[in-house]
Amino acid sequence: TRARASLRLPHLTLARLRRDTRRALELSERDFPPVSWEVREVGLFESRSTANGVRYETVASIPLERSTLAPRIVHQGEEHGSQRFH
Repeated sequence: TRARASLRLPHLTLARLRRDTRRALELSERDFPPVSWEVREVGLFESRSTANGVRYETVASIPLERSTLAPRIVHQGEEHGSQRFH
């Protein structure tokens, strides 16, 4: 199915809210992850390529409580400001 095929793609998509806009960041396995992320929500997104770039649609999301399930994930590496990596 289409869902199974998308699970095999070698990238991780992270999304965060900034100024009431959801931005998705795509990191391939060759890229360094951001220096640190505070996890507040886990989401499943569907991406579509368009003439203007990639569009993301939220399929499902699970908010995480800061006091219980939201670990602080810290990675060594360089923080990327661009929205797409391949």
